[in-house]
Parts: sequence; structure tokens; C-alpha cells
Amino acid sequence: MMGLAAQPADPAALSEQARAAMASGRFDEAATVYRKLIAQMPNVGGLRMNLGLALFQARNYRAAATELKTALRLEPGLGPASMMLGICHGKLGEPLLAIPLLEKATKTMPENPVVVLELADAYYAVGRHPEAIRQFEILAGMQPKNPVAWRGLGVALTEYSQVLFGKLPAGGAEALTLLARSRLAADEPKAAFRLLRQAVEKNPRFGPAHGYLAELYEKTGHADWAAAERALAGPGVGVFAEIVAKSEQALRAFGLLAALGPSVPLFETEAEAARARGAHAEAAAAWRKALGLQPGAAALEKGLARALFVGRAYEEALPVLAKHGMEAELGEALLETGKAAEAIPHLLKARGAGAALGRAYLAVDEPAKAIAPLRGALAGDTDGSVHFQLARALQRTGAAAQAREMDKVAAEIRARVAAQAEAVSAVEIVRP
Repeated sequence: MMGLAAQPADPAALSEQARAAMASGRFDEAATVYRKLIAQMPNVGGLRMNLGLALFQARNYRAAATELKTALRLEPGLGPASMMLGICHGKLGEPLLAIPLLEKATKTMPENPVVVLELADAYYAVGRHPEAIRQFEILAGMQPKNPVAWRGLGVALTEYSQVLFGKLPAGGAEALTLLARSRLAADEPKAAFRLLRQAVEKNPRFGPAHGYLAELYEKTGHADWAAAERALAGPGVGVFAEIVAKSEQALRAFGLLAALGPSVPLFETEAEAARARGAHAEAAAAWRKALGLQPGAAALEKGLARALFVGRAYEEALPVLAKHGMEAELGEALLETGKAAEAIPHLLKARGAGAALGRAYLAVDEPAKAIAPLRGALAGDTDGSVHFQLARALQRTGAAAQAREMDKVAAEIRARVAAQAEAVSAVEIVRP
């Protein structure tokens, strides 16, 4: 007697099984069941969309995007599929593909905070800061207690103000005044005074420079000098005024973020602020607080690893750098802990690791191999150290004349850096 052919599973039973798996968070299982359904009904767009959603929840964004594209080809009117495809492109680092899909989704679902956030992130990723700011503002209006909204808004405003700063003439009164403003905020009155004095020399009638001079004099206990400057103060206009407004809005956004209490976005912001002022131990502490709320998060662990690395806590940084394949930092950390031979393979894989690679070759007594990477790093030498290392490599390979030339350049760079530091320290805050 011939055996009966296997009968396909009942679609209704499979659908119920898939729904139960999704509800229980068993997304891989749900995807398997949806594939069985699709094998029976390959041209049903809704099934492809459900498979895409299961794959998305399983963080398999590339496969999800493929299924969602198929769903839209079969049924172009599937709005949720379009939205999810846009989010997938965002997760995959493809904001240019995400934006049109998410813009379409916001028209049909204007009150969906997920869509608003994803669109804000996509705009930010491609440098469309005004649009990103607007979306973060919408999100903050929808969810005023959502720390992600306030952090996103603050960061977008800050970066946009930096973009606008780049439009000002370098070395002009406006640019110098804004640099002084940041130094004043960082409680560096001497550096601020030096910049403001230069700004007034450039344009004696530039009101904002006099306004910040008045503020500086007040802070340093010279109320009478402040009064004289205040009489000359005036508001800024144009790009200058917009930069100030945007930076003040950013501060308000960060203040509202802090008012919400401890959160991952708050600790990320604190870590970045600490890094900017060179407080790397403080930055590491903030990253640890963030990880306390979200253990194992890769982005947070990478942030901690970078803070430890820049703060020279190499031994503590090494396992985290290795875990996340941060080759440049891992190689340099190994080099700094006396493991030059172990460092070299990692530095060879890393882009822009020329100076460290050259130092590593010198440490293992291969000066000829050190020359090329050190030469490639000369343009970024800000303190003379790369020229000095190249001089040692050239000297050890018999190129004495070239070594002397590199030593000369290294000394000139060191002298220039020392003179600049001395110029700032020697500044005296004097009356106008």
C-alpha cells in the first residue's frame, strides 16, 4: 500500500502558533512559522510583513528589510510595512533610505512617537539639523518625560550651533567672541579675556564682545570695569545670534533632561560633557552609571572603554576593547602596557594608527618598518612627538641627516606649543 503524501499544516493553526510565539517573545520561532505559512501562500503581503516584524524583533534587520520590501511589492498600501522598513534602514545605518519612508509614515501616523524618533535620528545622521530639531521638539511635546527626546534635542541643537559656527569668518570678532563665551562658561577667565581682547581689536563696535567682557569683569570682581563695558554692549545679529540662541536652547534641553532624574540618556550626556573638558575618570564613572541601568549595552560599553583608554586606565580598558574589536585603541593600549609585539597585529588592522604602529615597531627593534607609518602620521603631530619618534627610527637605520632634520622640527613644534601655553598663562585681566 502506497503511503499518503504529507499534508500541509492547517493555515489557521499556523497563524495561531505564530501569534502565540510573538506574544511570548519567541521571535525566531515565530519567523519559522511565518515562513511555513508563506510557503503555502507566497503572494500574501500581510504574511511577509508579519515575517518582517518577527525578524525585526529578533534584531535581524537586514532579513527583515528584505521581507518588508517584498510585502510592499505585493501590497503597496501596507502602511505598517513601509514604516517598519524605514525603521530597519535606520537601524542598519542607512538614513537616506529611511527618511522618505519615515516621512510618509509621519503623514499617516503623525502621533506615533516611534516614527517621530526614528525620523529625528535619520535627519540627524545626514546632517539635516533643523529638521532633526523639529522632530525632537515634537517628540518632547508628545512625551515630556522621555529622556531620549530631551537628549536628542540638546545634542541636535549643540551640533547645529557648531555647524553654524563654521560659517563665520575664522579669526573674526564674532568667532573670537563665541570662543571666549565657551571659555567663560568653562570658568577659564584668562583664556576668555585674551580672546575678547582680540575680538575688540578686530571690531571695537561689536556689542556682544563688550557684553561678555562685562560678564567676565563681574566674575573677577571688577564691577566698575564691568559697568564701562556694559555701556558699550549690544545684541548680536544674524548667524551669531542664531548660534547663541541654539546653544541656550540646548542648555535648557539638557537641564530638562537632568530634571527627569537618573537615566541612560542623562549619564551618556554627562559622560560626553566630562570627556569634552578632559575629565576622563568622571566620564568613565558616568558610563558605569549608564551600564548600571542597561547592563551589557554595546554602545555604553564602548563609551566606557574609550573613556578608560583616553584616561590611560589601559589595563582596565583592555578586556572591553578586545570584546568590541576596537582595534586602534586595543593596539595602543597593549603598546602602552609593554606588549608591543601583541599590539602590532591590531594596529595593522586599524585605520589611522600610524604613529602608534611606528612606536610599536621601534619597541620591537624594527626601525625600518617604523619609518613609513610615522611619516604618514606627521601631518597630525601637534606636540612634536611623531617627528621625534621618526628621528629615532631614521637614526637607527643610518639616516643621520634626515634624523637631525626631524629632531629640529620636533623642537620647533615643542617650542611653539610651550609659547602658546605661556602666552595664555601670562595674560593679565586689565581694565578696558
